[in-house]
Amino acid sequence: MAGAALAGEPAGGEWPQFRGPGRDGTASAAGLATAWPASGPVELWRRTIGAGFSAVTVVGDRLFTLGVDSGEEAVLAFAAADGKPLWRTALGKPFVLEFGDGARSTPTVQDGRLYVVSSSSRLVALDVATGKVIWERDLTAYDAVPRYGYAMSPLVVDGLVVVEVGTKDLVDKAKAEAAAKAGPNPAPTPDASVDPAAAAAAQPRPIGAVAAFDAKTGELRWRGGFPGPPSYASPVVAELAGVRQLVFSRGTRVAGLALDGTLLWDYETIPRSAIAIPVILPGDVVFVSTSDDAFGSLALSVRRDAAGQWKVEPLWSERLMRNHFNASVRVGNEIYGFDNGTFRCLDSKTGARRWAARGFGKGSLIAAGDLLFVIGDEGTLALVRATPESYQELGRVRALSGATKAWTAPSLAGGKLYLRDHQELVAYDVRQSALASAAAAAPASASGPATSPAARAAATTPDALGVGEIVQHYAAARGGAERWKQVRSLELSGTYRAFSERSDFTLLRLRAEPTDLFRLEYSVAGGPATRAWDEKGAWLRHKFLSPTPLHVAGDKDMATYEPQMRREAVFAPLLLDPATRGITVEKAGSGEVNGTTTIALKVTIPGAAGAAPAVETWHLDPRTFLEVAVDSQVLDYTQGDKPYAQRAYYGDFRTVDGITLPFRVELEFNARVEIMEVAKAAVNAPLDRSRFAPPPKP
Repeated sequence: MAGAALAGEPAGGEWPQFRGPGRDGTASAAGLATAWPASGPVELWRRTIGAGFSAVTVVGDRLFTLGVDSGEEAVLAFAAADGKPLWRTALGKPFVLEFGDGARSTPTVQDGRLYVVSSSSRLVALDVATGKVIWERDLTAYDAVPRYGYAMSPLVVDGLVVVEVGTKDLVDKAKAEAAAKAGPNPAPTPDASVDPAAAAAAQPRPIGAVAAFDAKTGELRWRGGFPGPPSYASPVVAELAGVRQLVFSRGTRVAGLALDGTLLWDYETIPRSAIAIPVILPGDVVFVSTSDDAFGSLALSVRRDAAGQWKVEPLWSERLMRNHFNASVRVGNEIYGFDNGTFRCLDSKTGARRWAARGFGKGSLIAAGDLLFVIGDEGTLALVRATPESYQELGRVRALSGATKAWTAPSLAGGKLYLRDHQELVAYDVRQSALASAAAAAPASASGPATSPAARAAATTPDALGVGEIVQHYAAARGGAERWKQVRSLELSGTYRAFSERSDFTLLRLRAEPTDLFRLEYSVAGGPATRAWDEKGAWLRHKFLSPTPLHVAGDKDMATYEPQMRREAVFAPLLLDPATRGITVEKAGSGEVNGTTTIALKVTIPGAAGAAPAVETWHLDPRTFLEVAVDSQVLDYTQGDKPYAQRAYYGDFRTVDGITLPFRVELEFNARVEIMEVAKAAVNAPLDRSRFAPPPKP
């Protein structure tokens, strides 16, 4: 039976390519358990497979993925039943990057062959049974390796293997031809004058960044589409306006190509490269999303007019659904996906927000019927009901260790769920029959649906209170302004998370004049990092900004960080005594944070030395008057030179020596998620001013 499945078209219940049979992240729910016991689903096996973000492909009794094995990036084949290794085929040195090494692409299986794109350039066709290479192509013949490696997963359609290869070779060819025509001493020609489309004008077929190779021989069949380098998002096949086509979301455009490479339509967007795959909605609608704060998500109507001309128009956009590297899924009339670190549900027809839930970090998901399998970036797996009414959790388990990034979406085939992080692969049996057998051997009580966040936090904003009364309640909840005046120093330590990696952190604060002092030490992408304010002003050390300590005032670019670092240095909570700081506090009505009703306050903070004031929105819990979230604007030159909207979430408040502190703070801005969890807090510990200065130069 297995041989028949491997040799033919993918059978039902298989997961033959990236995001499943239809590339839409969905599968049948037949036979699956609709709730889990406290112990979670039945674990079948787990195995170390090495670094990489490649998802799992399942066909017949075998599964395939890419990992780093024995120092090489390799295609790995395992027995689905027990995880036994079957074969490996090396692809060369692994792609090395500060955010994680190894493969980003997922194998595609069809007609007994497996097609893969290595992270560094190889497009390879292999025999499914043996792993023997049938043919291969070096994609650097067309364009350079993308900054973060090749991430697209090959699409096999109508006997063709479709990938993005870029157009640098066409530009180089056009330059050489122009130089030959110009003679030995041509006048300088700006690079911008070389148009890849013009360079290809003499070709009988459309030429562009997309290539289709013969699935059997590897022969190039066509180049088409659009100019530019290869992007990260994978294409999908869809029928739009009655025409079967390839749909791409990349860089500055969303585009549809005929199956011969002809560009049918495109829609220009802001210049931000999409990583998440497009999602096709009913009614000839294409949903695209990126992590860019200014873009979010967009639903495009694709149609043809009476003359047969293609028309593409936006239906709706929603900034608060910013898919990063994992796409959303559609179930019924709703879209479920991750807005950076917040799990959300939107109405697919209007973009209206239905509900939001937190606690997964940068997560991913797939759907089976009305069941959602949601995995967080630290390996927490949840079974969630797909319903627009509220977030309903049907079970939760720590599925992966959390020691490495779990950025890869699950795969589901034959009632088995396959998960991986940056080191480990694990298989679960999620069928009702498996749970019944496990319960018979060791009875366990099933967990019922969790109460929705909105229901848990239902409360009525005390509209009758004035701003002064609200500030007084807040001050009392934080321990009182008088007690805070007696506190001269704070020393906090615990765990810091960024890029889904954990490190220790230490935060020092000292009350001082004219500016309070602070120093935050942590690690990012394997390197030490510091944000601080000493007696000379703000300074930082960061792997991507300045590996050596730098006082920002002396740098024309980094100096723009000074206002937000001055804000970060403030010792006591701003609302303890806002008037003495010149801060204006106004009521902003009844607020809402991910389904939780809040007291919203507009807080205006005067700028230093005549600079423009900063405006923040504070969301307070109407029952405790403590912070739920604070909205502000920040700069982050690792993501660009424009300000981003930041939301800081506060939680796990504890009282230490008479003052109340949040032991968990989560920051989200653009594509970033940073989380600080306090383990120890010391009040009025002796801190010398010298501890806030940068280390002496060697």
